[in-house]
Amino acid sequence: VPGNVAAFFPSYDLLGQVEGYLAAMVRDRRILAERREHGKNEKEAMVLQLREGRNLLLGTMGGSLSEGVDFRDNLLSSVVVVGLPLAPPSREMEGMLYRMEGAYGRKKADLYVQVYPAVAKVLQAAGRAIRSESDRAVIVLLDDRYSLPQVRNAFPSDMDIFVDDDAAARIEEFFSATKAKR
Repeated sequence: VPGNVAAFFPSYDLLGQVEGYLAAMVRDRRILAERREHGKNEKEAMVLQLREGRNLLLGTMGGSLSEGVDFRDNLLSSVVVVGLPLAPPSREMEGMLYRMEGAYGRKKADLYVQVYPAVAKVLQAAGRAIRSESDRAVIVLLDDRYSLPQVRNAFPSDMDIFVDDDAAARIEEFFSATKAKR
């Protein structure tokens, strides 16, 4: 991937685990990782660093980097969404599921309480790379659950989600075609 890549995780814990592996593997990019304790200034500094060289930005879904920052001018060439950010079980969620199930049935209750909020977070994260009509980026969803009908159908109809056994080749084709059009 030419340019910057942002990877968004469902939790800081998973982000931290993967960051350790990436630090040993990624040699051609600087890794910029969001931390729980980062304030506005630290996050703004990371965004400024994206303008310098090729970087790998690591953040969390639902956090300010995945929802509140406007990465303009095709600053991100790719967004990788790691996992499906389902909310962890809680008494509140059980109560919501119970009430919704009584009103709409189990399938719709699961959609309203679990799937739609998770997909909204994914769309927010994916949208960080595409801020205008002229922006082009690859969005990679890393989780087999995106191919489940109830999850796939929760995405907008114009978002083409597919499973690819050779994602690297597909991504290379995308950037070759994008380069040729410019």
